[in-house]
Amino acid sequence: MAAQRTISGAQVVIYINGKIYHEAQQVSFAIDYGEEPIYGIDSIFPQEIKATKISITGNISGIRTANSNGLQGKDIRTGVKNSLLTPYISLRISDRKTGEDILYVPHAKVINEKVDISAKGIARHNFSFTGLQPLQPLDGWF
Repeated sequence: MAAQRTISGAQVVIYINGKIYHEAQQVSFAIDYGEEPIYGIDSIFPQEIKATKISITGNISGIRTANSNGLQGKDIRTGVKNSLLTPYISLRISDRKTGEDILYVPHAKVINEKVDISAKGIARHNFSFTGLQPLQPLDGWF
């Protein structure tokens, strides 16, 4: 059996549209497998659990760099006037040492973003995403 190793933030790399997103400092995501109980007639106990819709939502936090033009400059979001034409992005979170994918979402969209700037601090950039088909290491997409 291989030795166990704990993954730390410095060992994780985030790719958006196949390019490393260097500005990222934190990522979080939640997968809802959409499983719900099925109840029989006049039963208070479920009889089985059915699958419904799988969904994924997440948040990426990082820094805002000068002259980067934010998410628009990286083709992650379009301008407000072209919101209907906003492209899907691919999002891959991988372990830098082993190359193992922690998560791969081939089709995701940025649904909101937030920038926090303090007087003598760093400009923080956060954005949330939602995606279709969250693939994990053993899903066999490669």
